[in-house]
Amino acid sequence: MVGKGTSEVIALRARVQVLEHTVWALVERVTALEERLEEPAPPPAAGFSPRPPERKERRR
Repeated sequence: MVGKGTSEVIALRARVQVLEHTVWALVERVTALEERLEEPAPPPAAGFSPRPPERKERRR
């Protein structure tokens, strides 16, 4: 790296390592979430209604 001191190069390399670690951690999390999406959904809980109850009209 032209024009950079040794300490700056070392600091930049350390920062790159931190960013690589962060990227890999995010890749692992996304992969785990994708695997969860591929699993079949659990059955709905008792009393669960897929649509909200109809609202009563307001009387004036």
